[in-house]
Amino acid sequence: MIIDYSLTKEDFLHYLLYAESKNKKLPKVIRQTYIWISVAFVIFVLNIYNRNKFALWFFIPAFLIFVISFPFLLKWLTKSHYKKFIEENFKERIGLNTSIEFHSDQLIIKNSVGESRFNFDSFVEINEVANYYFLKLKTLESVIIPKSSIQNIVDFKIFVEKLKAKYDIAENVELDWKFSIT
Repeated sequence: MIIDYSLTKEDFLHYLLYAESKNKKLPKVIRQTYIWISVAFVIFVLNIYNRNKFALWFFIPAFLIFVISFPFLLKWLTKSHYKKFIEENFKERIGLNTSIEFHSDQLIIKNSVGESRFNFDSFVEINEVANYYFLKLKTLESVIIPKSSIQNIVDFKIFVEKLKAKYDIAENVELDWKFSIT
């Protein structure tokens, strides 16, 4: 089976956001950030309150706005960070015509830069979201395959089932996955 495609900035962004959302340390870091900012804000407000009691009427609504908008702001900042990251680090791979060949024991990726070969026993999981397959390697890298580039999705799914059975590869199907920071 051969799949021909080229990846866009959006393809890389979806992959990076998916990988970020699966980071087990992320909720703890977000919670700590939220707590530290809140504590700093309360200390600042108490300092201002000691000088001007009327300023409290400004800072209470400001704090409530912060509490409500923090998840949205964090999501926007994360996407913005990854868009810049993609521009800097994946600019040579964006739009590069790529061909993936699935053989009996390995996956071969070819493009104008070169050729890469991966044995199927080096894959640890297959992640499926609404528009992509992310084939994760033991080295924590992933092969991104847009579903729109797969000509025969039924044959591809049969091939994936065979791989899972033969090489004991985990599969995560999250067709309704949406990026969420919390």
